[in-house]
Amino acid sequence: SVVALWALFRAFSPWIERLSAPFGNRLLLALREIQAQVTSFAELEDFARMVLPALRRASGDLQAVPYLYLADPALEFRVDAAGEPQSRRRALPEAIAEWASEHPEQAVISKAMLDAQQIRQPRVRPVVETLERLEALCALPIRAGGHLEAILLVPQGSRRSTLTLEEIFHLEAFARRITGAITLLALQQRTQVRCSELTQALRRAQQDNEAIREEFHH
Repeated sequence: SVVALWALFRAFSPWIERLSAPFGNRLLLALREIQAQVTSFAELEDFARMVLPALRRASGDLQAVPYLYLADPALEFRVDAAGEPQSRRRALPEAIAEWASEHPEQAVISKAMLDAQQIRQPRVRPVVETLERLEALCALPIRAGGHLEAILLVPQGSRRSTLTLEEIFHLEAFARRITGAITLLALQQRTQVRCSELTQALRRAQQDNEAIREEFHH
């Protein structure tokens, strides 16, 4: 009957949609998963622990490396094989940061799109080379108040298809969605760094004062 056929279609439609979607719809599913929890992060490590493994899984390659770069403080976040965040002092990828600053209208910096422009615009070559070196499908500049706060790199993994317009639309929405959380967490990180630097400076000043006192008494 028509009702039975409709029920069967409804039951199998998510499976059919996933098979027919680019790369099994992995990226869109990952973005939905992340956005459901994006406001629940207390620290940047929590954000990295949730976001980066989800993007890795979406790439179809568990060896792929997604990155989160902060502008200030200059930090690079990635996750280990167990999905635990690792951070180190590292500046934003220069070529991507310069391109993002010069093209604030681009919410998604797609390697495939830029690659197609290399003949007409040789200036895009360093950006493409950086994305290739970091094995990134695309970069999401995170901007607040006209300033570049961070860059999130979505890994290429085993994917060979380019981004669809639907995926770009959802990536743009995703970047807007996480901007507030990233900005707040980056501010918190800056505050912690400044407090640590002030504490160390105060400790050094106290040690210098003690050394001067001892020298004076001698």
